[in-house]
Amino acid sequence: MIYRSESQNKLLHALLNATQLTDMKEELVLSYTGGRTEHSSEMSYTECEQLINALQQDTNKMRRKILSICHQLGWYVRKNEVLQLSNGRPILDMQRINDWCIKYSAQHKPLNDHSKKELRTLVTQFQRVLSHHLKTITIDQNEKKSTGGNSAQ
Repeated sequence: MIYRSESQNKLLHALLNATQLTDMKEELVLSYTGGRTEHSSEMSYTECEQLINALQQDTNKMRRKILSICHQLGWYVRKNEVLQLSNGRPILDMQRINDWCIKYSAQHKPLNDHSKKELRTLVTQFQRVLSHHLKTITIDQNEKKSTGGNSAQ
């Protein structure tokens, strides 16, 4: 068996810290080694790689969910009110997203600095922002219908 590399070990422990799963390390290792060991030093290269990928995917999935919500909110880069495109697609305004996270998130830090546990809360916060945004649009549309499209009565 080829054991995990030193660079894998460093990355694994950094991810465990970032995702705040250090206290579950033994259980995770036991799971990814099929019950063979609970020590990361005894993991095979492939087992360690699989665990690293799983830890990275969870946090990336939540960040992608947040970015998807930002697309729905229309938080795009604009220059002189003109939407900026890359390959025909609008570019998300990461400065706006990070500024929002710093100002309003529970942890008051940029998106990529949130741990896995913190991202769960942040996803919920963004879902609430989107829900409020959609309700506001619905209310505005209903008001326009009731006034016959005139904003002033």
